[in-house]
Amino acid sequence: MVYTDKKELVCSENNDVTSNITATMVHAFACYKIVLNAEEKPIDYIFLDVNPAYEKLTGLKKEQIIGKKASEGTPEIDKENADWIALFGKVAATKEPVSFESYSKLMQKWLSIALFCPKHGYVAALFDDITERKKAEEELKRINTELEERVYKRTQEYSSERIRLYNVLETIPAYVVLLDKEHRVPFANKVFRERFGESMGRRCYEFLFKRNSPCENCETFKVLETNAPHRWEWTGPDGRNYDIYDFPFPEAHASVLILEMGIDITERKKAEEQLRAVSLYTRGLLEANLDALVMINAEGKITDVNKATEQATGCPRERLIGTDFSEYFTEPEKARAGYQKVLAEGSIRDYSLTIRHATGKTTDVHYNATVYRNEKNTVQGIFAAARDVTERRRAEEALQKRDEIISKLSTPLVSIGEGIVMVPVIGVLDSTRARQLTESVLEHIAHSNTEMVVMDISGIAAIDTKTANYILRTVQAVKLMGSEFIITGIRPDVAATLVTLGVDLTGIVTRGSLQEGLQHAYAKLGFKLTRSIQE
Repeated sequence: MVYTDKKELVCSENNDVTSNITATMVHAFACYKIVLNAEEKPIDYIFLDVNPAYEKLTGLKKEQIIGKKASEGTPEIDKENADWIALFGKVAATKEPVSFESYSKLMQKWLSIALFCPKHGYVAALFDDITERKKAEEELKRINTELEERVYKRTQEYSSERIRLYNVLETIPAYVVLLDKEHRVPFANKVFRERFGESMGRRCYEFLFKRNSPCENCETFKVLETNAPHRWEWTGPDGRNYDIYDFPFPEAHASVLILEMGIDITERKKAEEQLRAVSLYTRGLLEANLDALVMINAEGKITDVNKATEQATGCPRERLIGTDFSEYFTEPEKARAGYQKVLAEGSIRDYSLTIRHATGKTTDVHYNATVYRNEKNTVQGIFAAARDVTERRRAEEALQKRDEIISKLSTPLVSIGEGIVMVPVIGVLDSTRARQLTESVLEHIAHSNTEMVVMDISGIAAIDTKTANYILRTVQAVKLMGSEFIITGIRPDVAATLVTLGVDLTGIVTRGSLQEGLQHAYAKLGFKLTRSIQE
């Protein structure tokens, strides 16, 4: 139904002027007539006028709604959040203007609405789209809520952190205190309280040392002068030693406190003193040793030496440390192989090397070395001792020469006539003596016209396979030189032993006695022996 009474389609007495004004407004404008029932209650309203801004805001065309009731022009009006009919009816009846904000489900927009009564029974309305503002307010509200939640959470976290920090400070095995510039202690942890008692508002020097003035040796307050951390050692009233760490500690109200942590190092200092004493004792033992002693790490670098090593190499300790162990020997590769063998096998004994002195002089040494380990049984390096064997080698060489002379004297070569040499063997015939015997016989044959060699073994204490083989090799060597070999003096027990041992004397001339052997030799050479009898 369209309301067609043109006289009623006004909100004021000058409709044309009003229409021109509303047409130019940026706010949406509408004018309504309230429809009442028999009981004078508002049941609907009729669109009398709207401006272009209203059309743009609502999407409703003026020509489609003017003269129509709201229930006809906007049939879904009852779904709106606000009861528009009741609101409009109240303003039209009371003539009291109303301003409010409401969300329109139909337009899906937030609206700022101002209602006033230009004439009894009529309502004029101004609408403003505040959707973006509402979104901004909602976002601001969300941000504010989120910020408040974060602040609350951070406050809770800060409170929890303070509690955790307090618990940590109460349980760490070191004392922690805060001191102000007046020497008072606003905070002290459990260790400090248990060791030194409660400050009870007193200054540190008052309750710790019963003094009336600060301690002369105290270094705590240096941090207030330098504004930098400071470390020092302190002997407390309990007589124990403390490693002190002091730090500037800014407070929220711009004042600066001192955060001090003290670690009890009494036992550590005792251990250090003991270790120092052991180290001095060990150094004394090293220096008192006449052998060259050296410590080598797993890479073969020298880590320590004694005075004897300095003397053997001609290099000071400072120069030796950090250098390669093998550099100071005439055979570096052999030296390197030696310490690698120690690392592989755990130790070596009497390893022969020659140390080269800085002047070029050499010293023969025997190295004895072993690995040393830490408390976890991990190899840390090698401890090696070098003994000078130069004099011992000279003595050994002299002893060897003496033995050779004695050996030659114990197996003399006796020339008996032309072309015959007699070799009496007495005692034990070992490898060294057998070699010397063979060399002496062959050398004699080479430098003389010896055709017959007579070896008498009647003086040999005992014979075994090894001794028999020595004799046989001598026989073969003599035959290769073109001479004949005769063995004499084979005793019955020796003969039985040779048979038992299976020694083959085939092709070798043997005689029971030296006399028989000499007779055979002379006969072979064409000489005849006669006995001379003196009256």
